[in-house]
Amino acid sequence: MLEHVSPTPLRRLLRDEWLLPVTSGVYRRPETTDIVARAWAGHLIAGPGSALGGRIVLHRAGLVDAPTLIETWTPPTRATVSPRRGWVFRQDGESRLTRARGTLPCVPLEVALVDAGATLDLERWVGLVLDAVQASKTSLDRVRSVLAARRRGRERAERLEVLGDLLGQDSILEARFARDVERAHGLPIGDRQQSVSVGTRTDVRYREWATLVELDGTLGHDGSGVFRDLWRDNAHAVGSDVTLRYGSVDTHARPCAVAFQMALRFRSQGWAGDFQSCRRCPPIADLASLAAANGWTPRA
Repeated sequence: MLEHVSPTPLRRLLRDEWLLPVTSGVYRRPETTDIVARAWAGHLIAGPGSALGGRIVLHRAGLVDAPTLIETWTPPTRATVSPRRGWVFRQDGESRLTRARGTLPCVPLEVALVDAGATLDLERWVGLVLDAVQASKTSLDRVRSVLAARRRGRERAERLEVLGDLLGQDSILEARFARDVERAHGLPIGDRQQSVSVGTRTDVRYREWATLVELDGTLGHDGSGVFRDLWRDNAHAVGSDVTLRYGSVDTHARPCAVAFQMALRFRSQGWAGDFQSCRRCPPIADLASLAAANGWTPRA
């Protein structure tokens, strides 16, 4: 695909378009896609022991679109590689390269996922992780292990907690919901673990406001579980109870928007209480705009 060619034959190959330029000193054959050629170029420029990282690894796993910038990690003992337009070269300081393998060396996918978290907010990052897990590309345990080995910080702690919720530690999720959604915003306090219909149990019930809340801290259900939940929600709706469903990311990343949506539901059922802004809340006008954009504003 990419070869060392002496000057005279090289000019002829370029003239006849048997080779196409990728960057200075690196060429590709016409049948090789541009993104694959640029990925190889990053590895060849960085030299032996290097490995691709960042979004190009996520792209190769089918998780994101092709990046405009190719990221390559080099061993910490290697001299700094001069930057080139379209490529970025970084010296590894956290053993990203120890598991590089394959014909085109890449850092492990879970390492690239954790690295991606530096440029993504919590909601988008968790969505990316779940996409990778649901595609059987990695596991929550592996991502959490890589994240736990990183330097301490508030964002790291929060993301570890979210991954813990996703692994099924629902008690943490329920406690955070009570603190950051209900109490922080002055909402009614619901009854926990209520049996609303035969053979079912609901996480939170607001009997007076005909509202049920289900908190899902796991990856989801199999096909039968989805239909079971739909059947249960429909049965409760027949009895006038509306079910609102929230996941770990909702509770962690947007508790204020969740609380505002719940307040709108309660208001539609006659609740006369006041929505209280917490220290994390954006201006109320922004919440109202967010509600309208998501179709939450009740009709007059």
